[in-house]
Amino acid sequence: MRPRLSSHRSSSPMRSGANCCQRCPSALPAPQGGADENDPAVIVFTAGTTGDPKAAVLANRSVIANLHSLLLVSGRLPQQLDASKPGAVILQSGPLFHIGGIQALMLAMLCGHTVVFLEGRFDAGQVLDVIERERVTVWGAVPTMASRVLEHPSLASRDLSAVRSISLGGAAVQPELTARLRAAFPNTKRGLSTIYGMTETGGTVASASGELMAANPRTSGRPTPVSEIRIDPSGEILVRTPGQMLGYWGQPDSGVIDAEGWVHTGDLGRIEDGLLYVTGRSKDIIIRGGENIASAHVESALLRHPAVRNVAVVARADADLGERVAAAVQLDPSASVSIEELTEFARAQLPNHEVPTDWWLVGHELPMTDAGKVDKRKLSASWPQAPT
Repeated sequence: MRPRLSSHRSSSPMRSGANCCQRCPSALPAPQGGADENDPAVIVFTAGTTGDPKAAVLANRSVIANLHSLLLVSGRLPQQLDASKPGAVILQSGPLFHIGGIQALMLAMLCGHTVVFLEGRFDAGQVLDVIERERVTVWGAVPTMASRVLEHPSLASRDLSAVRSISLGGAAVQPELTARLRAAFPNTKRGLSTIYGMTETGGTVASASGELMAANPRTSGRPTPVSEIRIDPSGEILVRTPGQMLGYWGQPDSGVIDAEGWVHTGDLGRIEDGLLYVTGRSKDIIIRGGENIASAHVESALLRHPAVRNVAVVARADADLGERVAAAVQLDPSASVSIEELTEFARAQLPNHEVPTDWWLVGHELPMTDAGKVDKRKLSASWPQAPT
């Protein structure tokens, strides 16, 4: 498919994609004697938020196992579907070359749903246009995308009554965000969900929705039926599931999958009462004077300030401490707040060593990857020399 697709129903890009495939030579020969469950099926790229994107190879079993798990947890197994009712209209606001896009497309084909695509890069106004025009009933988004839609000046005048379900994934979900979504999309009060997973695990491995999510607003949910999740002594989340990748293309010795078959996710977390809580990224740690600081923890605290629309916390080199905490803050356009005020707010929320010493009050939206996450590499590279 072309990297930019017009906002059409799924049938149009399907036809153009088929024509494209007929013109392109096959990259791999067709398997002889039938396909095996462990034969490579698709290569999907990781998000590349803090490093270069990697090419994850998913087998036939990866795709099938993950889809079956999603159908089960969402109540869409064949015997659970009412054939007399029209299928869902799904808005796919993320790129098709990431795992979320593949999942949405496969689910639509299995269940007879309609998929609506955005044109070009993510745009909050276009999302609202498409939701109204196409009467979207299901929307999957990264929290940053949802936040930008909620901040759009035309939100209050839009007809969002068709939306019944919103699924959030790809980053930590703040309770404040879910409350705002329930208010803006009144028919999703029971249909708001959060999912946890990644390309390396083949997609979703934990989820929460409805009363479970309302009672435990910071959780990423319970493991899906075929997924095992545990926390190793360092605090890293390990996952083992039939849906996980075979490995990275061209990197057979990456070490991401250990000898017992556990995928080392690079995420930090904990398990309480059978529920998974994600606390940050092992690679997104700032080491200040020997103290490990999770960027996600600092970001979560700063997002509680009413003037803060978005924030990204990164490490800045320091000759004495090794690294220091730096925060790029996107403020609400109508707000007026100083660095001194933000520092005092942070001191009331965080231990002293976690309070940012470098601040950048950004007058524009933070840079995003194609997957809808803040691009911290680009942000760090463009950091101003003096505090702003």
